[in-house]
Amino acid sequence: LHSSVDRSVVQSKHWAIVISGFGVVFGSIEVAHIFAMKSPLGIGLEAILPFLGAVGLVLAGYALWQGSEGVDSQYASRIVGWTIIGMVGMALIFLWILAHQVIRGGMFHHAHFILVNNVIAGALIGFVIGTYDARSQEHRDSMQRERLRHVFLNRELRHHVLNGMQLILGYT
Repeated sequence: LHSSVDRSVVQSKHWAIVISGFGVVFGSIEVAHIFAMKSPLGIGLEAILPFLGAVGLVLAGYALWQGSEGVDSQYASRIVGWTIIGMVGMALIFLWILAHQVIRGGMFHHAHFILVNNVIAGALIGFVIGTYDARSQEHRDSMQRERLRHVFLNRELRHHVLNGMQLILGYT
């Protein structure tokens, strides 16, 4: 049991590194985006805000590393799974919109940066959903264990009470 707990903690640490790694990669892309923008509003909305989202991913990975998300380490893969689903989902939505624009002959400036912005947003949304899902699963598992304990206790008490009743009835 101790070995499986240690393995679960190590896997949780690996997943935390994955999430923080996404944040570092996306943050470095956003730094390049900051230098590619010309207007202050564009820099703020299209580069710095997503850069802060990438920093949020690094911090989310760190929180998962520290275990401060309130989720047992065995559920960390659920958080990463949802994070990746969010990233892929937002990327697909953007690519669908991009394809629509290209088909109509429109231009899409800085499409690769906008794709990264959407992926960062999807990763953050996925992380939040994954954390909620992991906590919910942990709660369901806890409730199931509690229910099984109550079933066992009820069966044992019933057995002992009925045995006692049989003895009383036998003596009477």
